[in-house]
Amino acid sequence: VIGLDNFADFYPRAAKERNLAAIDAADAGDTFTFIEGDIRDAALVGELGGDHGGADGAVEGARVAGAADGVRAALAGGRPCLLVVDDADLVDDPTGALAALTAGVTSPAGAELPLTIAVAGRADTLRATYGHWTTAVRRSRTGLLLAGCSDLDGDVLGVVLPRRHPVRARPGLAWLVRAGGPTLVQVAVTPAPADGHAPPARAATAQ
Repeated sequence: VIGLDNFADFYPRAAKERNLAAIDAADAGDTFTFIEGDIRDAALVGELGGDHGGADGAVEGARVAGAADGVRAALAGGRPCLLVVDDADLVDDPTGALAALTAGVTSPAGAELPLTIAVAGRADTLRATYGHWTTAVRRSRTGLLLAGCSDLDGDVLGVVLPRRHPVRARPGLAWLVRAGGPTLVQVAVTPAPADGHAPPARAATAQ
């Protein structure tokens, strides 16, 4: 297994390094390798394919299709699946594999499919994206919009958000959207980084 991360400053680097240390400590079989880099770096991804024979799926497009194939195989075996895609606004779907999965979930027969798809991304980017594979997930009108977002970001889930909050905005305060209506909720949060860096507004949607 190869982990690839560019240590973007959305989360504190120290927190990610602690997670990596925990994985390394639990990896008794030495089956996990971490490489710092960006999946959008074509040259790096090409090197991974050559240096790590089992990493061909890291190639853009092939990696997405490979993940989708794994989900379909699990579903064929009768196993329920949860597909989580973080930074979904940055994940392209050149082969249409993710679009096919989301179409299956949103089809009339999708209610019988034991598959849940959860995506997270920047609300402002998702709101301005057209023809992206996340569009079908957004149509579920189910998800979380952090209260720090613009009221215009309600368009991500097809709802109108109040311009003013009934309580003062704070970390973890979010609009829970389901059945087409927003409800203000408090979700668990990690301690704020020491430098006070505030992450951008994000949206999490589920289908």
